Amino acid sequence: MFMTTNFFIMLAIVVYLAIMLVIGFVYSKRNNSTEDFYLGGRKMGPLVTAMSAEASDMSSWLLALHICPVSVMPHGLPSVLPLVHG
Repeated sequence: MFMTTNFFIMLAIVVYLAIMLVIGFVYSKRNNSTEDFYLGGRKMGPLVTAMSAEASDMSSWLLALHICPVSVMPHGLPSVLPLVHG
């Protein structure tokens, strides 16, 4: 039972990796330059751009909220104030 479970987990990881590599290879052919890569060919609409900006903003707060408790333990509350205040 244990061997079959590990086999299926490894199989799922390998299949996922293969799919990601195929997707990366197919879509890498569509980029003509680094500007095209970073700007998405200037084809992204305002909704996608706004969602991307909001996701980036939220992830930075998530990181700060994970760092704050860890920093307070050894260094005290004053070490976190620059993170919270900005």
